[in-house]
Amino acid sequence: LAILSVPYTEKSYDFRRETIFHAAMILNIFLLLLIGSLLFSTREVNQLFAPLVEMGKKMNVADVHNLEYIEYNRQDEITSLVEAYNRMHRQQPQLTHSQPSRL
Repeated sequence: LAILSVPYTEKSYDFRRETIFHAAMILNIFLLLLIGSLLFSTREVNQLFAPLVEMGKKMNVADVHNLEYIEYNRQDEITSLVEAYNRMHRQQPQLTHSQPSRL
């Protein structure tokens, strides 16, 4: 009884058209999920590496005597690196005056 009531057994049912429609629907859903995941991951990666980029820009622009403090209020893998940089920034006057300059 179940086999007889399946719509695929009807003479008017166009199996090829339905197959193409379903394949296109699956492909569209896959592409939407792929684009969504790429946008989400790009945003997350940019937020993750923003402190590193900021630190790199500040280190390239400034010399050893003019380091700038970095504001960073998250707790993740980069926190220890930013804290070490900021500690170096705080100790910079002591370090530059205690070390003789080398040419």
